Amino acid sequence: LDRPRRTRPRTAPPHAIATPLDEAVQAMGFLRESEPLSWEESLGKLRFVRDHGIEQFLAVFRRCRDLDGDAFRWGDEVEHGILGLVGEGEARSVRVVLRSPEVLQELRAREAEGAGGAACNWMPEYGRWMVE
Repeated sequence: LDRPRRTRPRTAPPHAIATPLDEAVQAMGFLRESEPLSWEESLGKLRFVRDHGIEQFLAVFRRCRDLDGDAFRWGDEVEHGILGLVGEGEARSVRVVLRSPEVLQELRAREAEGAGGAACNWMPEYGRWMVE
């Protein structure tokens, strides 16, 4: 199969090759830090989230399904769940801990203290129990 090659605009630096994936990332935007809705507030928005989440997934999939061997240029993204152990012995269990704002503050402070050349960009993830 002979696929057309992407070409770089003459004015762009070597690392700035635009791809459909770039456009998809820009269209989706980034998660910003904010307060989540309460359960009661979120109930009225569930249908919208389901419908638009499916539409967004399909749009990104259609735009990117033919990409092959595309370089991952933004660095590694690792999502972390913040969990805690509670109880003793047989009753011990794991629970989510809703402390991402405090954890993010601590991680960012440690990065600022010890970041030499390569640093992490700690960001909030889906809920108050996750960071990336």
